[in-house]
Amino acid sequence: MKKKNDENNGAQENVFVFQAAGSSPADPLFIKTAIRNPVDEPRAIYLSIHGLPWGWSAQIPHAWIWLDGKAEKEIDVMVWPIADINAYKFGRNNEGQYPGTAPVSVAGFIERSFSKKLEISNTFPGSRFHLIGGAFYQVDVRKEATIRIEEEQEQSKSKINVHGVVTPRQDDQQILVDVLLPDDNTHRTSATKTNSNGQFDAVINLLDDNEKLMPGPYRIQAFIFHANELADAESNVVHIIRKV
Repeated sequence: MKKKNDENNGAQENVFVFQAAGSSPADPLFIKTAIRNPVDEPRAIYLSIHGLPWGWSAQIPHAWIWLDGKAEKEIDVMVWPIADINAYKFGRNNEGQYPGTAPVSVAGFIERSFSKKLEISNTFPGSRFHLIGGAFYQVDVRKEATIRIEEEQEQSKSKINVHGVVTPRQDDQQILVDVLLPDDNTHRTSATKTNSNGQFDAVINLLDDNEKLMPGPYRIQAFIFHANELADAESNVVHIIRKV
């Protein structure tokens, strides 16, 4: 069992971290998960989900999946907070009723049965289930957020001043500002944080690796990234032109 596009190593448990953007009511977080039959013959793969704390809900679409030998099928594992966002402990909200993190484990099993009877009792041995792997999903609740940016008045051809704001207006939230240079390959980034009004500023050097300014369009976008209160989000895109 693995998250889609990630490699699977035997029966190990793969670990992934996600965010659930809380609102009222909250939308489920859909996590693509691939279920794989590790044996050569067709088998029923039995699925289980556990570890979910109070205040959270999760669902898998089937209790078991029939797969041909070595076959694979993708399912959606759904996880979501069931209460209002303010009822969870995260960021500075230490008074929440429910934990702000849901450690969810999804595991797969195959049945092993025996076709040969025991000589002493003349009965078949009891069948048993073998773990074939699993995935551990850490889902963190965050406030649903938006982010917008604008270019401030040009002060230097070799630099750009980016001003932005997040909503809801929250201070000390991590922001990443990215500039794609005209070669569509080179990036310049700057990490900053929001102030008490939810605003942020970043000054980014536009020179290439040879300390030269490329002529043409520059693409600017900002991101809320791994913040402790707000969910990850992308801003609008701003384009500027520089002429040498």
